[in-house]
Amino acid sequence: MRLIALFILLIPMYGLLAQENKIEKFLNQNGPFSESDTIIVKELNKEAYHTYDIDLEKTRLLALKAFQISKEINYQKGISESCRIIGIYHHKKANYDTAMYYYQKANQIAEEHNLKREVASSLNNIALLLYFKGNYPLALEKYFRCIEIREELGDTLKLATPINNIALIY
Repeated sequence: MRLIALFILLIPMYGLLAQENKIEKFLNQNGPFSESDTIIVKELNKEAYHTYDIDLEKTRLLALKAFQISKEINYQKGISESCRIIGIYHHKKANYDTAMYYYQKANQIAEEHNLKREVASSLNNIALLLYFKGNYPLALEKYFRCIEIREELGDTLKLATPINNIALIY
């Protein structure tokens, strides 16, 4: 019975190790990359975002690699998301001006390529940074635009974040 319980506990750990090995493999790849490698960019960005509260340096490395590959294959959605995550890295390090640069770069790319989900995400990050800097009117403007886009997309699950952040201002 104990052996079965141990086995059941170890199965999820195997999945985590396999994911870690896949990410390490992506990090060590040097190209050349092709358009079909957008999946690598998506995985790197996803892992970078999920680790920013755990391992900030890993977040930076993963996002930079995703950015590099995205630039090489001209994958604008990947470039935008990588910039946003690099902005999160700098935000967490209290490098607010650098964070704002990356958030705005992510937003600009997303706007230029009509990537509405990415526009909304970058607007939320910009607004949060404006809130931290005490620019409440501009933060509210960005939050309301984020909400408008989320509603347009029918993205009801992600509406809670900007609404909650607006409540912080009031």
